[in-house]
Amino acid sequence: MSVFNNDTFMIRHLEIVSADMDGETVMMSIERGEYIGLSGIGPFIWELMKEPISVTQIIDAVHLEYAVNNETCTLDVTHFLQEFLEHDLILDVV
Repeated sequence: MSVFNNDTFMIRHLEIVSADMDGETVMMSIERGEYIGLSGIGPFIWELMKEPISVTQIIDAVHLEYAVNNETCTLDVTHFLQEFLEHDLILDVV
């Protein structure tokens, strides 16, 4: 499990297959044989990570899109990114 900070850049793992299904993102890890479903801010964050993006940029984008207070936004984004890392959905690229 990786540790990251606001200056860490993240990108989707290239081996993850994903599709939009009625506002939810469904992903499959071929490597792990797992299906993962995202809802809430998850699909928005997943879309942001098509290209390398810093944690700060992700937090700022979510904050603007969802008009949530900064503390809640930071906690929610950090939670999602940690979950993504634990399931090998994303890579940290420093």
